[in-house]
Amino acid sequence: MHSRFRTVIVIGYGKTAGDVLRYVLERQELFGYRALCIEHEFHGLSKLRALCEEAGADFKQITDKRELTKILLAIEEPTLVVSAGNNYLFPKAVVEKDALEIINFHSALLPKFPGRNAPSWVIYEGESVTGATWHYVTAGVDSGAIIAQRETPVTEDIRAYELTRDIMVQASVAFQEFYEEQLVQRIKGRPQPGATANRKLYYSWELPGGGVCSVNDPAEDIYRLLRAMDYGRSGIFPPARIRLADGREAEVVRYSKAEAKFLKDGQRAAVDEEEERIYLAMGGGYELTIKFRLR
Repeated sequence: MHSRFRTVIVIGYGKTAGDVLRYVLERQELFGYRALCIEHEFHGLSKLRALCEEAGADFKQITDKRELTKILLAIEEPTLVVSAGNNYLFPKAVVEKDALEIINFHSALLPKFPGRNAPSWVIYEGESVTGATWHYVTAGVDSGAIIAQRETPVTEDIRAYELTRDIMVQASVAFQEFYEEQLVQRIKGRPQPGATANRKLYYSWELPGGGVCSVNDPAEDIYRLLRAMDYGRSGIFPPARIRLADGREAEVVRYSKAEAKFLKDGQRAAVDEEEERIYLAMGGGYELTIKFRLR
């Protein structure tokens, strides 16, 4: 078999980029293309450089958007660009360059939740299923034809970082399922219904619920917002805030759902300012405990 591309470039960072790069490197000799990895954002624990060095493949770290654009525009030989966990937005001139075919991984089931931090919005909007989408890159954000999708459940207690991990697993599996076919012939993707210029896009600066909840909100709604904003130690979002009954705002330090034991029968909420804890009754005999810090 022989690839219709002379070069395959992987652009990205993190687990998905690592899984994709490993698969691309394993098949470069079989399909006769040259592999290149570009890390657009620096991450101290990244394994991409090591993977390239082990395989004897080229690796570049290019954090400047203008420099990366210049490199891509200079490509003249048929090249497949695989965007995996990548925050670089391909300019129109790059997307429309004849030598380039660009595919991208999106962490939701398009056409739903285009843009950034999709797992957060999936949780916040109460979706029961989401997944990974591979699609062609066009001038519009996350609007190109869909190549492949794989689903994953959104369980009632899952947090944003856990859902992101599950989606990445599905992204890697989906890529391995279609990659070899993509090398040999262009897969005819299916158009996205509703992928219009005026559809809702989610931006990196947007926070679910504005990042604020109230002790007067239903506990289930508060819990959903906290899970939607929870990326562990990655710091993608600032800490969520909760508004107390007197109007003061507190920063949420941590939270947990467990069997009810602090609230008395029929009690909906309790605030212990000395211990800086809020207790909220949930359905099914559960209780939401929030450790807070007054601002």
